[in-house]
Amino acid sequence: MKILIADDHRLVADGIGALLTDSFSMTRISVCYSLHEAQTLLEQKGWIEVCLLDFKMPGMNEEPLVRRFLKQSGHRPVILMSGEASLLDIEWARDVGFSAFLPKTLDGPAFVRRIQDVCINSAHDAEFFGDFSPARAPGHRKISRRELDIVQLVKLGISNKEIADIAQVSPETVKAHLKALQGKFGARSRTDLVVKAVAEGYIRV
Repeated sequence: MKILIADDHRLVADGIGALLTDSFSMTRISVCYSLHEAQTLLEQKGWIEVCLLDFKMPGMNEEPLVRRFLKQSGHRPVILMSGEASLLDIEWARDVGFSAFLPKTLDGPAFVRRIQDVCINSAHDAEFFGDFSPARAPGHRKISRRELDIVQLVKLGISNKEIADIAQVSPETVKAHLKALQGKFGARSRTDLVVKAVAEGYIRV
């Protein structure tokens, strides 16, 4: 099995490589540290069964390069990895054509199982984009993942209608979520809601 790993944090890339070498028999691992390097390796090595790319490494903000890499992979699994991801990030990854978006916060065995799942079920599956639990500080507020996604979008300063379009819900549902969230945080406005959510560690700046 040939696996390509690309992550600009060399210790992470090498660690994942060692983990997968131990987990998959007859595995050949190629490691690089940017999307440009991954593109070159893919061109050189040709057939790669699965690629693992860090979401925030150099080159990932160049969408034409991302799309070219996905096309060149020949529809074999290309998996994104990140320590965190917003609803917007996950929607982008799905729309562009990645096979999965996995948290680096998974433990080793769980991470390996998710890769195995993606390889077996190679068709796009929404399940592979639902693994993220938004970061939060230990607290007492009961905030759902959907509510945290809404707060993340409010932080961008966009309208309820735009939030509704992204989250694929009605503007009335967004309004109801915001009313509930302002009550939970004791916030007097949208801005106050974001400030308190950031201050308490429920979302990141």
